[in-house]
Amino acid sequence: LALRIRRDLNNYLWVEARKPFGLYDNFNANDPVVNGASIRMAPRPEVLDKPRLLDTTPYSGSSFADATLKVDKTFFDPKSGANIKTLSATSEGTIVEVNLDCLRSAPIVTISPPIVLASPGETISYILNIFNKDTLGCAPATFSVTPTLPSGWSQIPDTAITTVDPISSKIVTFDIISAVDSTPATYIIPETITNLDDLNFTTTS
Repeated sequence: LALRIRRDLNNYLWVEARKPFGLYDNFNANDPVVNGASIRMAPRPEVLDKPRLLDTTPYSGSSFADATLKVDKTFFDPKSGANIKTLSATSEGTIVEVNLDCLRSAPIVTISPPIVLASPGETISYILNIFNKDTLGCAPATFSVTPTLPSGWSQIPDTAITTVDPISSKIVTFDIISAVDSTPATYIIPETITNLDDLNFTTTS
């Protein structure tokens, strides 16, 4: 049996309970692997790659032989904010407790198209993708998208507001209209993406 915890966009933690059974799980009753919870990191199911066993007792000197999270021990993953504690491990089963901390991060933002050749007064449409890197222990975050425009230029909407779930993305669309008297030149238009729930996490793209 296994419990899956999303770690980030591409990886998961798997918390496993192993018991002596059959040809492949022919463990002894006192082996560490059947007296705790094993934790592995693995990519999305569609990615063909081997899972990686995490050693929850890295300084024991026993390599991965005692990698299992023992009873009353807690493992913390700083990437997902997951606190995993083994409460019990018996022949009847293994019980673990999982608490997810809220760890906020600045979002990842991409804009398309990144470069446009346009005439003065022309309207150009853009697609902005916001990826919310907050861990699953956080509530959905509300982001504002605000431009810094040259004089006489405008953006519709002038400020976009959107809410994005943790470890998820959302698309925002907007138009930028240049001034009719704009001088032919290269213009850089910064878009500031602010987490309105925590102003410490702001990204400019």
